[in-house]
Amino acid sequence: IYEQRLAHPYPVGYSSSDAFFHQSESQWMKEQGVIKYALPSMEGGRKDVYDSHPPFVFEAVGVLSYASGLEVYDAIYLLVITMLLLLALIMYVIIRRFNKNVAMMATPLTLLVYTPPFSQVIFYGQWLFIAGALFMIASFWATSRLEERHMYLVLTIFMAAAAIAHQPELLFAAMFITAYLAIRWVMKR
Repeated sequence: IYEQRLAHPYPVGYSSSDAFFHQSESQWMKEQGVIKYALPSMEGGRKDVYDSHPPFVFEAVGVLSYASGLEVYDAIYLLVITMLLLLALIMYVIIRRFNKNVAMMATPLTLLVYTPPFSQVIFYGQWLFIAGALFMIASFWATSRLEERHMYLVLTIFMAAAAIAHQPELLFAAMFITAYLAIRWVMKR
């Protein structure tokens, strides 16, 4: 679908309204310079409606578009693919800490995310979820290394990033960390 090219003359591979919405919102943020108000065409033409969507993807795509010279509709795909690759890398690092062989066997399975029906998460515009999942898994990684110096700070940064990327993943990360710390505390006593 993406024709093995980085830049296109028009949006390619958009399969749902979510994808077009996120691309439009990112373009609006790039043009306005800030996301405070929602795109008027998404709010029935009303202006000055506060945007309730988490801003991470929109702002990151605007910055990436300016920095790379790519159009927003291409920059957003570049960001999404990069986030998925980072997500796979973090999962590998987490699994490798427990079992190197399992980590090596699991790594090729991450390629399934680029094949149908799993690729729907990319082409149907579930990009806020991908960003939230990246920071949620990064929070799990930081939690597994809490004994290292200043890892609480790294965990805090990942949790804050999850908060501005996609809040449901922040909730899951907070529940996991709470359970992990409670179990760790009980086992030490």
